[in-house]
Amino acid sequence: ASGTSGGSTSCTPKASTLKAVLVNSATELSTISEYAGSDVETVLPDFFQGQGLVNLANGVKLDGYNAAEMYVWEGSITEGASQSFFFTATGSSMVVTLSWTDPPGAASC
Repeated sequence: ASGTSGGSTSCTPKASTLKAVLVNSATELSTISEYAGSDVETVLPDFFQGQGLVNLANGVKLDGYNAAEMYVWEGSITEGASQSFFFTATGSSMVVTLSWTDPPGAASC
């Protein structure tokens, strides 16, 4: 997607893609969490803040606001199969999130 409102490259993402974007956009609520009266340094995700605070400006390209670059692969893979991807990070950091939607379970009483 171009990051432009109403742009020609709009998309309808899968639930798993939305989940990955939300996870990738998260920032820490604080750098130190207090638990049982003692300070504990945390790195996301953790038991105190979960994935953190959602900040979509970190997760999606917004024209005129950020220079975020994204690569999204929406596909499927069968059990026991493998899929490889190769990237060259050109910035200061690269974040990769694997996300999926489980098939519906069997209905039961």
